[in-house]
This record gives sequence, C-alpha cells and structure tokens, in this order.
Amino acid sequence: MVKPYSRLEAQFRRIMTIESAANTLYWDQVAMMPEGGSSRRAEQLAVLSVLSHELLTAQQTTDWLAEVG
Repeated sequence: MVKPYSRLEAQFRRIMTIESAANTLYWDQVAMMPEGGSSRRAEQLAVLSVLSHELLTAQQTTDWLAEVG
C-alpha cells in the first residue's frame, strides 16, 4: 500500500514538473520566440497553469494532506 506521504510527494513532483515546463515556455516567449507565436504560447501556458492548479486543489491532495497532518 502506498502511503499518503508518498502520494503527496508524487503529486507535488508532478506539479513542479508542470510549473518547470511552464517557466521554460515563458522564458522562451520573452527571450527567443519568433513573431506571431505569442497567442499559441499563451494557450500553452494557460493549459499548464490550469493543470497545475487542478492537481494542487484536487480533493485527493486535500485528503492526503489531512492523512499526513
């Protein structure tokens, strides 16, 4: 059986990976992106932001935090 703390670690690892990808995309947007790409990049960043938020605020995350705390 996987313990709640291990599940939380995996969940936060996923969140950090998504946020890291978003940071890389943002850096590329401000530093190197060719003209005309900003609307598509904004879409990508928005999707990653929503995914990260959904994982962070998921009921299972709350449940695991309650079990650990």
